[in-house]
Amino acid sequence: QLCKSRDNDENIIDERAFPPSYYHSGYSPAKETGKWIQGIDYKEFDVLFIYGLGLAYAFEEIEGFLQKEDKYLVFLEDEIGAIQVFLESHRARKVLSHPKVLIQYLGTSEKEADSICLKMVQYFVGLSFTCSALPFYERCKFNTFADLRKKFAHYGVLVGYGSRELLLHGDTYFQNFYKNWTSFKSVYETNGLVNKFKGVPAVICGAGPSITSEASR
Repeated sequence: QLCKSRDNDENIIDERAFPPSYYHSGYSPAKETGKWIQGIDYKEFDVLFIYGLGLAYAFEEIEGFLQKEDKYLVFLEDEIGAIQVFLESHRARKVLSHPKVLIQYLGTSEKEADSICLKMVQYFVGLSFTCSALPFYERCKFNTFADLRKKFAHYGVLVGYGSRELLLHGDTYFQNFYKNWTSFKSVYETNGLVNKFKGVPAVICGAGPSITSEASR
């Protein structure tokens, strides 16, 4: 539910918890947010993903940053009730009307969240990004936040690599191909290894003919 902090700013209280939990500082949400945002090196990136919508106090802190070309703010939220309370606040209209702010619901399962992370990276393909979390979520949902950061890091590399290869017409692939071309004379067939190591665990690194005698051991 909506409530007030001691400095009369809007806040959110979750009375399901014991004791009740506040999404922002009970004293001054604005001061808490300012200190938090100052600790993020977001100006070095194009997109700032924030896990935890709260009442979107972060928007006011970086509104000037969003005026620059190709700069965006994305709130990621997995509590549908928190989104509902935000929509009831007087702050919602300004945030929702901004063309460079997106509020994305993560769904109710890890599979849905995984799909959303991939779609977000694909949507902002070619732009650099960083992830942060509402201080309340970073404390109380640390594992979920850590998992989200891993997903974004993974998909950032995956989508980034694939898009560069597409946009550069295969340049990345051919650089690797021609570098390996001179080594083809020393390549040998591995048919002789079939069924030679049954039941023996193995880790193969790389996607090409790079297994050496040391690695095969």
